[in-house]
Amino acid sequence: MYYSIREKYHKLVLFYLLDRMKFQIEKGVNTWNESGISVCNTFPKKFHRFVEERLAMLKKVSILIFCLFVAGCGSPSVSLVSTVTLEPTETRTPIPTITPEPTYTPTLPPTATPLPTPFGGGTGVIVFTANHYSEQFASDEDGIYTIYSDATGLEQVLSRLQLESMSGEEFEYIDFLTNSGKGYISTDALYSITNNWEFASKMDLPKYLFTLDFSSDGEHIFYYQTDGYLYASSFDGQEINKLLGGYEYFTGTSADGSIVYFYSGQDVYQKAVNVDGSDKRNVALASLKEYVPYEDIETPLSSARSVYTPIFDSYAVSPNNQQVAFSWGDLLFVTSASDSEFEDVKLIARLPGSDTEAEIHVDALRWSTDQNGLALLITRSNWSRSHFGSEIVYVNLEDGKINSVVSSDSSNYSLCGFSPDSTVFAVNYYDADSKLDAIQLIQVGEWSPVTLVELARWVSCPIWLSTIE
Repeated sequence: MYYSIREKYHKLVLFYLLDRMKFQIEKGVNTWNESGISVCNTFPKKFHRFVEERLAMLKKVSILIFCLFVAGCGSPSVSLVSTVTLEPTETRTPIPTITPEPTYTPTLPPTATPLPTPFGGGTGVIVFTANHYSEQFASDEDGIYTIYSDATGLEQVLSRLQLESMSGEEFEYIDFLTNSGKGYISTDALYSITNNWEFASKMDLPKYLFTLDFSSDGEHIFYYQTDGYLYASSFDGQEINKLLGGYEYFTGTSADGSIVYFYSGQDVYQKAVNVDGSDKRNVALASLKEYVPYEDIETPLSSARSVYTPIFDSYAVSPNNQQVAFSWGDLLFVTSASDSEFEDVKLIARLPGSDTEAEIHVDALRWSTDQNGLALLITRSNWSRSHFGSEIVYVNLEDGKINSVVSSDSSNYSLCGFSPDSTVFAVNYYDADSKLDAIQLIQVGEWSPVTLVELARWVSCPIWLSTIE
């Protein structure tokens, strides 16, 4: 802020008058003291007169100052430079109009869209094991893996290190098996497992080497001991019986689990033994003698015995334990599970590929889960038994139609099992050039293998996890 010349003049006059008043007051006080009169005695009268004089002077001065101030404010020469900031006008917020709440109408939740069924049905989770090849060293890549059937979510659920820590022992190979909806891990011993991949119990199997299979009724374990013989054991380990020795090869069991079928490499006859190890015997298979494998070809005399003596090249009990399928040469049969002596068999198909240069054997046979189809792994060789190649076919049991799925000039394929809904079955394929072992899924009706996973390890046949309790 600054002032005009007139304002400065007015202020000077005011300061001068005030200064004179102060001088007069001080002079009066000094006069009282210098007169020698006691201030206490003379103070009331003199002070009263002194105050009245000074008040009269102040009144005149006040009137003069007021007139000068009025004249200065009314004059156009006065400049008001300072800006007066007005208080902001209060803006009143209008009271909002209250909108009545709408009447509540409950909204029904939308109908849930069902999730798509995983490829192959079930939960879509597949389990397999990976082991080192014979020329490789064991490593922590070995173990048990899971993967979704759409080829996503590959995960190692148990490594070799974890399994050795759980078992307390080192081991050579890992295997995963199922029986009656329960899971088992085979390492240095056979362990039942929980859904959380923990060991539930160790099976009491002496001199354990590896598990070959379970009986069709799920009551016995067939395993090899370190002496090279095949044994049958109850699950509590209280009953262990020696079944097969040298040159005797396991085929399968009856649907009720009481009979074990095998053949002998010494005399090329189909044989049987009771699950308790008693009554080893030949199986007559009399009803098969009316059939002739390779009916339209001339068989060299050196192979006549193996061709015309009925034996099971492959054998499998259906998932519902109601039927049995088996093959002999290029012939595929089905019979009732109760027909343990195979007296009422039915010829399903004569398998493709028989000619004068090839002999056909079914190396593996798998039932579909719904019992409506069979997948077969066929090998072809010439009569000198040097290998020609392999083929996987699917046989529709409802119409007898045979579909060729994949073929190879080598024996690189292994046949695995079916998915829970029977729409897919699995195979293993080993690529000798890349040293990769793959799991492939084949959709029934499409017949084009889709690679699920491939590893530089020896990969087992997969199992759909939904089949495990």
